[in-house]
Amino acid sequence: EAKAAATKTAAEERAAATKAALAKTRVQKAAESGAAAASVEAAAERTAAAKAATAAAEERAAATKAAAVKAAAAQEAAAQKVATAKAAAAKVAAEKAAERAAVSAAAKAASAKTQSSDSNQIAVGGAALAGGLGYAYYTKQQQEGEEEE
Repeated sequence: EAKAAATKTAAEERAAATKAALAKTRVQKAAESGAAAASVEAAAERTAAAKAATAAAEERAAATKAAAVKAAAAQEAAAQKVATAKAAAAKVAAEKAAERAAVSAAAKAASAKTQSSDSNQIAVGGAALAGGLGYAYYTKQQQEGEEEE
């Protein structure tokens, strides 16, 4: 009986040791599992943070692109205003040049008309003078002819 009791005690001790070993293994596995879960959770948090940083960077890039597009549109509008102003200035300059040319042409025409008018008056006056002198000579000849007769 003592031998059976000793064997039973040894078996119980081995069973207790096995249970303790299994419990220790479970605790280690649970700890490892907890560490793995914590590691997975930390990795998930890092992934979420990276995704948030990427989204923020994309938003900044979109805002920068929108600002660049807006600046380009403003520059284009300014260039159009400058072109419109230059065209208006060129139109005004062309109108002034045309007006100056018209005034100059009118002045030249008036001067030419005055000169032509003066020339015509001189020619008429000269013809009248010549006609008058010719008539005077004719009448003088007539008178001399009558006196000779």
